[in-house]
Amino acid sequence: MLASADLLIRGGIIALLIALTLNIVRDRGLRIHLTGRLAIGAAGSFSIYLLATSALFADPQGPLRFSLRLLEAPNLILVWWLILALFHDQFRLTTPYLVAGGAYLALMIGERIIEFSPGLEAGRLQPLFFVASGLIVGHAVFQVLSGRDGDLVAGRRRARLPVIFAILAATVMSVLGTNLAPTLGQVWVQTLGLACVLAVCLVICQRLTRLETALVFFDAAPAVRTDAPPPTHKQAAMLTRLRHLMDDEQRFLTPDLTVAALAREMGVGEHTLRHLINTQLGARNFSSFLNGYRVAFAKTRLETPELRDRPVTTIAMEAGFNSLSAFNRAFKMATGQTPTGYRKAQNWR
Repeated sequence: MLASADLLIRGGIIALLIALTLNIVRDRGLRIHLTGRLAIGAAGSFSIYLLATSALFADPQGPLRFSLRLLEAPNLILVWWLILALFHDQFRLTTPYLVAGGAYLALMIGERIIEFSPGLEAGRLQPLFFVASGLIVGHAVFQVLSGRDGDLVAGRRRARLPVIFAILAATVMSVLGTNLAPTLGQVWVQTLGLACVLAVCLVICQRLTRLETALVFFDAAPAVRTDAPPPTHKQAAMLTRLRHLMDDEQRFLTPDLTVAALAREMGVGEHTLRHLINTQLGARNFSSFLNGYRVAFAKTRLETPELRDRPVTTIAMEAGFNSLSAFNRAFKMATGQTPTGYRKAQNWR
């Protein structure tokens, strides 16, 4: 009975993951976006995992199951990258992420080979596997949590804590499953964990039934909105006040300026200001909103002949950045050049 329920739950999750994939594929903007591609990869990898760990195989050590276990090896890596892409607009698969992912994948493949090799002792790489998995999970939790205060996308900001809870719950379930499986039975533990996964998939696909993929991916596709409603009279007044604070009084020069502090100065609620900046000015993150002003301020400094001998670090601090590295990243992202290169490109006479 329990084994049948386990297979039924696995089939339900795979069906929902297929629905998720189809909704991504039908959305061209999301289909070509990194977030959409990672979601398709993660859904496919997890579906293969559900098949590979099921009771469908007459020979658990056979070549078919071994092949499936190799195919699902990047599962955690893809989920990790997907979480980072969902919650960080500037996420890219840079060399450090690719190296970390490749190292973990090599570890997983090594574990699978040992598992399916009769002459080798199973579990030899398990301590290293637990440490590496813990680092990935910890990094994902930290990244999701650290970006919450500056997030201007309301749905994404609300989703951060539930996602952290889901990550931690999955981790605890995995650890308990490893320790309790010999006592309670592997099928019982897996079925309990899969039931939790099914609940999450149902919530996601309930949103997808409304054909609004953006509700799941927080408008991740880089499309320019043309249907934004015009500001109300109250919003127009707030925008005027906001522009006065940023353009005239240059509040962005304050290094530790937060949404809450700016909202208090404007005399509006924090949620109201977040919504205003996101919907009327198109900013998805408060840091990127501030950095637009800060980089523009720094560019005028770097373009001024009288300031040609002023250190770049000094200009970065004057512009409101807390560190030179943060300034360099923001400046290069906005201009495609380093601050030093931008200064050298000026044709001073």
